[in-house]
Amino acid sequence: MAEDENSVAAEVQSRNSQVKRLISERKNEEAVKVSLSNPPISSKSDPIKALNTQSILAAITACNKGEMQRAIESLTPEEEDTLMKYLAKLLGIPSQSSLILDWHTKLSAKAGMGCIMRALTDRKTV
Repeated sequence: MAEDENSVAAEVQSRNSQVKRLISERKNEEAVKVSLSNPPISSKSDPIKALNTQSILAAITACNKGEMQRAIESLTPEEEDTLMKYLAKLLGIPSQSSLILDWHTKLSAKAGMGCIMRALTDRKTV
């Protein structure tokens, strides 16, 4: 089990570095897609999940309004559900609530109410 957690931690750290690199290259839409790939839902480690959440927050805060819409349009249904889970989690950050609500509005317009329901009822948490 420890090996599994270590491999998940290594993957999340690698993805975090990749997201930072993409943001520095101004490839913000790609950073959003990368940050949503293979979330650590099997991990029981809060620091691992927190690092992945920070990667997603960095990616979505780097996007301007146009990039936000294009990033959302490029998501698969699975990625939409994953993003919705993280948006619900990130609403707890008061300083980012306006941005998170913008993402939530645009994502729910594309993905519909089913996406919200799946995010809220899925037992696999982010």
